Amino acid sequence: MIRLALIATAALLTSCATTTARDVRTKDVAETFHSTKPPAQVAQCLAESLSRWGSPSIYPSDAGTSVSFTTNNNVLLLIDISAGGDVTVRRAVGIVSYRRATLTCV
Repeated sequence: MIRLALIATAALLTSCATTTARDVRTKDVAETFHSTKPPAQVAQCLAESLSRWGSPSIYPSDAGTSVSFTTNNNVLLLIDISAGGDVTVRRAVGIVSYRRATLTCV
């Protein structure tokens, strides 16, 4: 019930305008982790573990992999996993929790 309330609050806070991954990427980094696992493996784990924050989308690239979580056309959480193993977390709103799941996946 609390998760539902948090998701509803996050959606209300971001409902004035659509928040894109590009918008979230301009936010301050919430936290950086490091992993020795392949970026695709970390991304898949994060997508499954954090899906309560919205529909996950995984975007692989030469530089690594990005995972975004979208609710009501708004990206709430964006995680970039570099080829070198840096895992960078950015949030559209501060109430999005990610730490426990991220530590499990990295």
